[in-house]
Amino acid sequence: MVSIFIHKSHGSLELSHKENKKEKAISKFGLVMVLRSMASPKDRGPGKNKRKWKEEEDDALIEVLKDLMNSGTSFKADNGFKPGFLNTVAEKLKAKLPESNLKAQPHVHSRLRHFKGIYNVVHDMNHPRANDWRGKPCPYYEDLCIIFGKDRASGKDAQGPEEMEDEVNEEGENEESSKKDAPESSSTQEPSGVEASSGKFGNLGKRVRVSDNLVKGLSEVAFILGREIRAGSSNISRAIGFDVELSEKRSKLNEELANLGLTTMERHRAARKIASEPESVDVFFSIPDAERKEWVQAFLRGDI
Repeated sequence: MVSIFIHKSHGSLELSHKENKKEKAISKFGLVMVLRSMASPKDRGPGKNKRKWKEEEDDALIEVLKDLMNSGTSFKADNGFKPGFLNTVAEKLKAKLPESNLKAQPHVHSRLRHFKGIYNVVHDMNHPRANDWRGKPCPYYEDLCIIFGKDRASGKDAQGPEEMEDEVNEEGENEESSKKDAPESSSTQEPSGVEASSGKFGNLGKRVRVSDNLVKGLSEVAFILGREIRAGSSNISRAIGFDVELSEKRSKLNEELANLGLTTMERHRAARKIASEPESVDVFFSIPDAERKEWVQAFLRGDI
C-alpha cells in the first residue's frame, strides 16, 4: 500500500518498505483520530454496536475493488456502482477472508461510503475538512483514485460539502442482526415535530459554517494571488527598465567610440565586442572620457 502525504501544493510518496510500514501504522492511528473528531455525537452515542474493520479486511476490500475496476466488466454507474456490485464484492471478500462474515449490507456498503468520503475530502482541497489531512498520510489514496475517480461528477447527483462530511463521519455500521434478532415494528417511533425542526436548523447551521469556511479559504487564495501578482509585476517592470537603459547605451556606443581617435577597425571591433556584453557596456560608460581610449585598447588586447 502507498500512503500519500497531502500538502498544499503536492503529495510525496513513501518509497522505503520499512518506512511505508511504519507510516501505515501511524496513518491508521491518525485516520481514526481524525474520523472520531469529525463524528457527530449521534454516531458515537451509546447503544451503537459498530463493527470495527481490521487492517487485513481493509486491504482485502481495496484489492477486490481494484481487481473489479481492472477486470474489464463495467460496474461503474454515473455517480456510483451498478446494482449487484455490493454482492459481488462481498462474495470475493468471503473467498479471501472466509471467517470475516462480511456482508454486502451493511458492511461493504458502509465501508464504501466511508472510503468515498475520505477520497472526496482529500481530493477537494477547498473542503473545510481537508485541513485535517494536511501533512498527514492518507491510506489507499492512489487506490481510491482508481475506484472513485470518476465519481466527482456535476449535476443533480453530485455531492456537496455536507454530503462529503456525512460520508467521512460514517466510520462504521451496526452489526447485521440475525433473523431471531429482527427489530419489531412496534418499537419504531416517528420523530416529533420539535425534533424534526431541530434537525432542519442543525443542517442549516452546518451549511452556514461550511459556506463561511469556503469564503474564508477563497479570500486567503485571493490575497496570496494578489501578492504574487504584485511581486511579479514589480520584477517585470525592473527588467523592462534595465532593457530600455541598455538599449539606449548601445545606440550611443558607436558615437562615443568615434570620439576616442581609434582606427576604423578598432572602433568596429570594440563596438561589436562591448555591445555583446551588457556588463562591458555599463563599465564603458562609467569610465571618465579621458580614460576610455586606453580602456578600449586594453579590452581589445584582452588585458582586462
